[in-house]
Amino acid sequence: SQDERLSKPSFEAYPAGYQLRDDGYELDTFIPVALGYEEADLGAPEPVPRHQRLLSEVAFLQSNHGALMQFGSAGLSSLRDKARLQPSQSTALKLNPVPQVLASRDSLNAAPAVALQTSVWQAEQLRRYAPSLNPARTQVVELAEMMP
Repeated sequence: SQDERLSKPSFEAYPAGYQLRDDGYELDTFIPVALGYEEADLGAPEPVPRHQRLLSEVAFLQSNHGALMQFGSAGLSSLRDKARLQPSQSTALKLNPVPQVLASRDSLNAAPAVALQTSVWQAEQLRRYAPSLNPARTQVVELAEMMP
């Protein structure tokens, strides 16, 4: 009945799992295994930094090596030919980026002494790091969104 089920403990313990003890077990034969690890010789000289490694014994000179560039893999690469990367038909319409400006959040008036920016990223960097501006009180808006 329901009363019997409610009077029982909410959890019944069953035997399960493993028991551990410090006696009563036997070890099998040991198998040696080579561990993969790296060693560092602290007495070895420091390796040459990447920016100081020379790729050639002589420095690149345009007068000596420039004429040979067209025959190497870089010179023969299609990525070197800028004309091939352009579309076959040029675009008839060219747009300038939308000017961005910083404005106060409460009135949408332009922040004083702030020039127009050509990208949202530039305006956001100016908003965050200009010492004369409070980033919590300014926002980036397009010039067309400004209040007249």
